[in-house]
Amino acid sequence: MSDGVRETFCTKCLHREVCAYKDTYLRYLEKLVKFNNEYSDDISFIKKEDPNCKFFSKNLILISGRHNVMDDWQKTIDALVKAFDEFAVKVKRDGGRSG
Repeated sequence: MSDGVRETFCTKCLHREVCAYKDTYLRYLEKLVKFNNEYSDDISFIKKEDPNCKFFSKNLILISGRHNVMDDWQKTIDALVKAFDEFAVKVKRDGGRSG
């Protein structure tokens, strides 16, 4: 196994900074990886996936470079609200007549 940094559920979790279970999860994961690497029998039929945490909450704020997805989302919502307001004014002005 490489000694490099690996991504875990904690890496992507929304509440990772305040999680009471993060250290325990990471210690457990470290021992599990060590066990999988040292186990001599053929266990290729077992998926070697990270254990799930029942408190995992995916972080939906995705930042790629200087591009923030939440900024785009807010701009989209603002545009929809503006379009709806303009439509409501037109309906009120035209008395509900189309055309």
